[in-house]
Amino acid sequence: MHLHGLLIPTLAAVSAAAPLSDTLAKREYRGVSVEIHISIPGVPPFQSPGPVQLYRLTNFHQTGDVTELDINSPSNVNLEDVECQVYGDKQGRIPLGTLTKQGLVFESKVTVGGVLCYLV
Repeated sequence: MHLHGLLIPTLAAVSAAAPLSDTLAKREYRGVSVEIHISIPGVPPFQSPGPVQLYRLTNFHQTGDVTELDINSPSNVNLEDVECQVYGDKQGRIPLGTLTKQGLVFESKVTVGGVLCYLV
């Protein structure tokens, strides 16, 4: 009898839940690509892209000094609405600047440890 008493409310709750397709649509990946312009002595400057998920601090493991950052986007994110905080450490405690669609150029070469992007 006890199982029957639990089973009916559980089935009613499951049937009232959103369809699976709606749940999966809400979990769509939303992120941008941050292009890191790197300078290493004796090597021509180059760019290294890195995916950054929105609202998640993303660590970068670069070798060399960063001179500039650019931001690109897949079709599901409007770059006009994206802003990124750039940090010199992986914990997000040393702010270096704010990256927008216009890019971010540093006065001197820096080491980027993490980037946190979000919609404004």
